[in-house]
Amino acid sequence: MACGSLEFPADLGSTQMGKDVLASAIAAADATTAEAVRAEKKWRESYGEHFLNMVKLSSESPQTALNIARAGIQKVYEVLEFVAPNEERYNLREAITSRNVATDEPLHAVTVVGQAEHGQQAQVPYKGKVLEGARLLEQIDCWIRDGAIERCAGSAVEMVLRNESWVRLDKKDDVYVVMGAGAAMGPLQVLLSLGATVVAVDINVPAIWMRLIQLARQSAGKLIIPVSSSKFGSEMASNASHNDESIAAAAGCSLLDDGYIRVARWLTTLCKGRRMVLGAYAYVDGARFVKIVAAMDALMEHVRAARSSEVCYAYLCTPTDIHLRPESAWQDAEDRYKNRAWWHDSCRYASLGRYCNPPQCPPIATRANGTYYYANCVVAQQGPNYLLAKRIQHWRAMVARADGVIVSSNVAPASATHSVMKNKLLAAAYAGTDYFPPIEIFPPDTSNAVMTLMLIHDLNNTNSCAHPGTKLANPQNLFTEGAWHGGFWRLGFALDSVTELCALLHMWDQNKTTVRVVGGGAIGGILALLKRRHHVSSL
Repeated sequence: MACGSLEFPADLGSTQMGKDVLASAIAAADATTAEAVRAEKKWRESYGEHFLNMVKLSSESPQTALNIARAGIQKVYEVLEFVAPNEERYNLREAITSRNVATDEPLHAVTVVGQAEHGQQAQVPYKGKVLEGARLLEQIDCWIRDGAIERCAGSAVEMVLRNESWVRLDKKDDVYVVMGAGAAMGPLQVLLSLGATVVAVDINVPAIWMRLIQLARQSAGKLIIPVSSSKFGSEMASNASHNDESIAAAAGCSLLDDGYIRVARWLTTLCKGRRMVLGAYAYVDGARFVKIVAAMDALMEHVRAARSSEVCYAYLCTPTDIHLRPESAWQDAEDRYKNRAWWHDSCRYASLGRYCNPPQCPPIATRANGTYYYANCVVAQQGPNYLLAKRIQHWRAMVARADGVIVSSNVAPASATHSVMKNKLLAAAYAGTDYFPPIEIFPPDTSNAVMTLMLIHDLNNTNSCAHPGTKLANPQNLFTEGAWHGGFWRLGFALDSVTELCALLHMWDQNKTTVRVVGGGAIGGILALLKRRHHVSSL
């Protein structure tokens, strides 16, 4: 059975790989800054500074941003290869087209048709309620007023609500490919509820597929599932003759082996003649995240080349990254720091500068491209592999848009997913964000609903920044418009200096643990004096 794997060179660890990719990207604009990346001895502690330098360089001009993006992508394809079972090594895209690369059996499509009626209005679940129409508009205004989202994001959803035909996905020919279909964050369930045709891509774990099949059965949409014929039977046409268990057992494949090649070849002819929206939502931990992002990139580029104008790209950006932001958001963050409470300074002094530090995001004054304002919301603990993987998607989004592709790539809010909340420290940090407005941690079903509406807006509004015909001052502004950052961009402190404190505040508040940190006794006294909590307002 053919499988193969995606591999870095044997002598290239993930740290050196990350440095090489980022340095090569930066070298397209500044050799000195690139050399500083290569010379960095404390990569794990300092990687954020180098990514920030890349964002600053990319702000110099649109062409500089694209040059950096193209160089970064090229280096990814140089250092990451598909290793066939016979040990032959191939470029990721060449492996898809090469006749010399034998894979496991081809994939076939099985379609699960939902039985529900289509809902007439877009709906957003939020804190035990289902918001639609006027109630949803009121909540959007509330989020804007609180600083949890940008006004342009709220306006985009408002436009979707005014154009009900946009959400009648059962009446449209678009086909949505959701890579990472079983992930907690993604549009699959909302798309199905709106009647869309969705192609699900995920690993071969029957429990995942049973859940997806059940969602499809209860929806108004159609779910197309990739199955292996040897596990399912050679006759694919008679879908009705197979029960859900047999479909789930045969469904899916990994994108970290020859599965990405199988999916790429399968999608080139699937639903031919219909516009295909390729969504890259798959996630795995560590250096494997870089690998799966690169595999999805190679897959998407292959399908785009085969289907041409029939293809759009879709991503979700993390708020814990470095993004250009509106001047108004930057100014709000500056003002919030100036108006900070007394206990913020007390925590900072007691922790010897560990907590409640200022944002320290001075404007970027370019030589010929105006002034830009950025938000540095990198959390060091997430690691350089995560940031590199997300940056590869940014690079591709900018380059593809420049090449004429519609690209939806919006910042999604931090969300209280099951994987996060089962970690007690992360759960405590999320719960403690009430002390630091305007941060709001969104329920995952709320995040998925609003981000799917953003996707629908981007595809339908020809004036949105997702469309190549819309002029942007800089390609990085693709990620500025429509940001649901959950308040991170307007926070009056460096995010990295309050995340640990959020957890401590919540733990102290709940009397679940003893606060023990640098200066812990002083901080404990401060926490004991706090009588009021800051809450994000909501309906």
